[in-house]
Amino acid sequence: MGEKTTDVIDNFLQYSGEQDCNGEKDFTKNLESDMAEYLSKVAEGLVSEKLTNEEATIVNENQFSVFAQKLTECTIFLNKIETDTISPTLVLNRKDPISQQNCTKELLVSYYSFNEEIFDCDRNRSQPLSASDSKTIMILQIMDTETGEDLKDNYKVILSNPDGVEGCPDGCELVEEDSANCEC
Repeated sequence: MGEKTTDVIDNFLQYSGEQDCNGEKDFTKNLESDMAEYLSKVAEGLVSEKLTNEEATIVNENQFSVFAQKLTECTIFLNKIETDTISPTLVLNRKDPISQQNCTKELLVSYYSFNEEIFDCDRNRSQPLSASDSKTIMILQIMDTETGEDLKDNYKVILSNPDGVEGCPDGCELVEEDSANCEC
């Protein structure tokens, strides 16, 4: 499971957005309820042959982008998580003191950013969504690869918006008043 699967998911998202922008049909509801599982499997497939701390795998589709990388608790904060110029960039910092980190614990960091126009019923339907539309709807997963435990709540996220996008997502605050960075 990998890049071919992302093509299929991209097509599902495009179809749902065009045929059911209100998200009322069963196909769209089922897609929404199963999306996190689909994406987790995609991320696992993208890094299955990779070593810990090896370069991230990034896949960019029209409707969404995927970042997947195996890291450790001691290297997770050394990397920027970015997919393209139209998605927010993330930096992760552990909430606990560094002394409590396990440098042998392997983590799968998966970041998904979605085109914000997918389910906008007011957009011009004669124009297909383009790869240049901002992808500011996000999902971040940080999984212990041994136990499958979601460790996202152990980290704070510093988010930098792409050019032309202002403000912070729900649950996030500006780091500084004049800053373009948000802390989540």
